[in-house]
Amino acid sequence: MDTLVDDIGSFPLPQRVDRESFSKAYQLARENIIQGKDITEDDFLNINFVTVVLDSFRKKIASGLDVVNFPQHYDGMKQIGDVIHVAMEAGSFLVEEKTPYCLKYI
Repeated sequence: MDTLVDDIGSFPLPQRVDRESFSKAYQLARENIIQGKDITEDDFLNINFVTVVLDSFRKKIASGLDVVNFPQHYDGMKQIGDVIHVAMEAGSFLVEEKTPYCLKYI
């Protein structure tokens, strides 16, 4: 049996994009996607999110990995925490399926 090579997802941001800009773009992209908007039409999102993710994905694919995972640039704990905090603000730890930040729709 051949050994398959995969990755865990994490990938560094390109030097041209700082963590704060990517985090802001990630959150805005998530909100825009939930609202059904085309995030490629927004210059800030295109430069700080779309291009970053697509370029990172291309680099991962070109590296020769057998299984390529999404390039995780955003803090994974914050992704989950954001959703839970929305539920907590509503007085619960239950995340409603239609909550704007529900990861199901991202």
